[in-house]
Amino acid sequence: MNHDRRKTPENSLCHQQGCMEAASYRAPRAPEKLDEYYWFCLEHVRAYNKTWNYYQNMDEGMMARDQYNDLLGNRPSWPFGGAEQQQQFQQSFDKGFDANEFTAKAHYDWRFGDDNGDDFFAQPPQKIPAPIQRALKKMQLALPIDSKTLKKRYKVLVKQLHPDLNGLSVVNEKRLQDVNLAYHELKQWLQ
Repeated sequence: MNHDRRKTPENSLCHQQGCMEAASYRAPRAPEKLDEYYWFCLEHVRAYNKTWNYYQNMDEGMMARDQYNDLLGNRPSWPFGGAEQQQQFQQSFDKGFDANEFTAKAHYDWRFGDDNGDDFFAQPPQKIPAPIQRALKKMQLALPIDSKTLKKRYKVLVKQLHPDLNGLSVVNEKRLQDVNLAYHELKQWLQ
């Protein structure tokens, strides 16, 4: 058996019965034997790949566990917390598992926090620095925000406060300066 993935077997012919072409392309033997290969010519490796189905002999639960293990890099993992968290962890497999939904929710919860506070990926609440709180107030925004929301709000306020649209109001001019400073401070904080 050839374990070196870069080298083709020397003087090897295509694994397909009756084919006399050189074997230059590898294909895994089975889902449970991903480190063992058949060697094919280009024509037959393409045909083999068309019929290959990694999940062919797996039921839905086995597929869900395999997808979850892929998310963890196929390393062992243990749930944090006590029996209640472990039970919730197990129930996620019992009801079915969607890897795309799982990663999207985990990313959202990590970035913006979870609403109900019981998410496995939720980060401890951030203490918002006082200058950022003041900037949010000046921009009339509340967390969570992203750069797109910030830019949209900035454009609205600039249109409202710009001296060309409002005349030469000292109050609006001062407010516009505050909005500009707040925008740049928040923009830098979000990066």
